[in-house]
Amino acid sequence: ARVKRFHQLEKARITNWQENIGGIIVGQIFRPVERVAVYVPGGIYPYPSTIVMGVIPAQVAGVKELVLATPPKNIVPEILYTAKICGIKTIYPIGGPVAIAALAIGTKNVRRVDMIVGPGNAYVTEAKRQLFGEVGIDGLAGPSEVAILVLGRVKKLVVDYVVADLLAQAEHSPDARSYLLTDDRKFAAEVRQKLSAGFDRRANYQIICSSRQEAIRRVNELAPEHLQIIASGWKQILARIKNAGAIFIGELTPTALGDYLAGPSHILPTGGAARFSGGLSVRTFLRQTSIIQVKSPVKKIYQTAGELARAEKMFYHKKSLIQRTGEGNESTAKD
Repeated sequence: ARVKRFHQLEKARITNWQENIGGIIVGQIFRPVERVAVYVPGGIYPYPSTIVMGVIPAQVAGVKELVLATPPKNIVPEILYTAKICGIKTIYPIGGPVAIAALAIGTKNVRRVDMIVGPGNAYVTEAKRQLFGEVGIDGLAGPSEVAILVLGRVKKLVVDYVVADLLAQAEHSPDARSYLLTDDRKFAAEVRQKLSAGFDRRANYQIICSSRQEAIRRVNELAPEHLQIIASGWKQILARIKNAGAIFIGELTPTALGDYLAGPSHILPTGGAARFSGGLSVRTFLRQTSIIQVKSPVKKIYQTAGELARAEKMFYHKKSLIQRTGEGNESTAKD
């Protein structure tokens, strides 16, 4: 319910509009993509949460047809039940690049879709990259990642929280990445000690000690999928964060909360892609169309546009415009 409500609130803020700008009525309308596939990766474990995070934003956007594709080993009760309560009626038991190709192009048994969303391994990502254009995609997913920014004095318990959060990220896959950035060397040493004493061999983590300013710069450079900020004065810090897929504020807000039920989708940009893109949302499934209308001819508008057409040597562009000024019977000789 929380995930659905979040996306309903987002949808309410996306509205069709129009405005008269100097004699030309312009506007935008938003229409949903018609047929979408949500890819649920195999991975180490089944991921029913990916169904929720991919399907619900699409449903709220108004997508009419939604299907799932997932490797055969993923056809387990958790996946089937989640698909059922999300209203999914079609599940294709195929995975990997084959699934992406089938959905993008279509086969005898798989209807082609307009868009494919959802994470996958390197082969799935490469298939999405190569087939973009045949089909729309949400993005190119890489290994999952978290950056935890701890600045200033914090409660002692935060050490345990951060250790758990770094290890939680490691559960995604062997190549998942975890970063701790802090200006407190003692805090960094305590985290490192607890990781070394625990089951950290599976964790691919990096601990970076630096000044507050340098830590924030490094976060923006990393453009992490998930960013946790644990610090007093977090509002000032947040204002300086330019690149992150999702930001979790405070010691009581772990990334794992966003993985399951905080509200926003957990399908987020990875590998630095937060520099130029955002997470999956209602907007992912909406096509933006511009509307332009002139109700009464305004000679100056046509003449100005006609001059630009003349400068580009586009004779018939100019003729198309000038005719509407009432001067269309002039000589058609090219300038």
